[in-house]
Formats: sequence, structure tokens, C-alpha cells
Amino acid sequence: MFKKIPKLLFVVVFCLLLLVLASFAIASFFQAPLTTGTANSQRFVIPKGQAITVIAERLAEAGLIKNALAFRAVVYQQDLINKIQAGSFELSPTMNVWQIAAALTVGTDDVWVTLPEGWRREEIAASLGEQELPDFNEEDFLALTKGLEGQLFPDTYLVSRQISTAAFVSLLNNTFESKVKRGLTELMSNQERSLNEILTLASL
Repeated sequence: MFKKIPKLLFVVVFCLLLLVLASFAIASFFQAPLTTGTANSQRFVIPKGQAITVIAERLAEAGLIKNALAFRAVVYQQDLINKIQAGSFELSPTMNVWQIAAALTVGTDDVWVTLPEGWRREEIAASLGEQELPDFNEEDFLALTKGLEGQLFPDTYLVSRQISTAAFVSLLNNTFESKVKRGLTELMSNQERSLNEILTLASL
């Protein structure tokens, strides 16, 4: 009986070793880059407050990593859970999971801008003037948005720090077009009021 113990112990140790090696091989496979060839980078945006589990799933769906669980494991292992930042990042499937996780902790060239509902043009201009937007000019903004009161869609925008005043106004116009104007066009077809009259009534 005693002679069988070392042999049994050897088998147990051998099986544990195989399990460790298999786990290491699996982890290495899923943490490796999705592709080793050439691939274009893509813009990946992380909204404020998005959970790591959601970020991991989105990275996998975007074709940037092989496995969401492998990404989460690296984040927890490297204690990065509170270091992942909101913003936009240029990522590539040629990057491994470690590189992608590290890249998401580095500050981006973007800034989140929130325009609360009910703000006048002057309030928006003053707020934007306090943001880290070196190419934004309050006077130009007021000039470009003259007559557009009620058409500057209140929302939270992720914009480049280098965005120009004209580009920001264009962003607001495009957002208004896509989220409001199309619906109002249908409403106007059944009324005698103009778009500006409807907007004025809505802002009262």
C-alpha cells in the first residue's frame, strides 16, 4: 500500500502540471493579437461610466480581441479597473490584450462636452470657452449660431480638443437634423406653423 502512494502522487502532480500548462496555453492564445498581419486601426469610444464587462464585450464584437473574458482577466490582474478612461482610442487587432488594456488607460485627445437642456447660446458659448478647446472662439460661435436658438441640441458630445468653432456648430446642426428635425417635418405637414414657430413654442 505504501509503495503505491508515490506513484499516485506522481500521477496527481503530473495531471496538475498538465492542467497548468494547458491553462497557460489557453490564456496565451486568447491574449495574443487577433491578427499578426497588417490591419487598419479603428476608433473605439468608451462612454463615461461604462462597465468593464461591457467594454470587453464591445472590444470582442469590434474584432479587436479574441475573447472578452481574457481582457477582463488582464484588467483585474493588472489592477486597471479604475484606470480605464472614457474617451476615444485608436486600437488595432494587431495589438495584444495587454497592449489594448494599457492603451485604454492613457488620456485621449478628446473631451466630453455637456450642453444642458434650456441653455441659451450665450451660456453654451461661455461654457465651451472654459473647456480645453484651444481652437474654439466664443464670438465666432455666437455669430455662427445667430438665429439658431432652439436648434442647438442639448446632449453630451465627445469631441476632439482641436475641434474648430465651425466644426462644433456643424456637429450641433447635424445632431439636431438627425434627432429632431426629421420628426418635426412630419408634424409640420399637418400644421400651418413653420419650423421656427414650432421651435419657439417648444422652448417656452
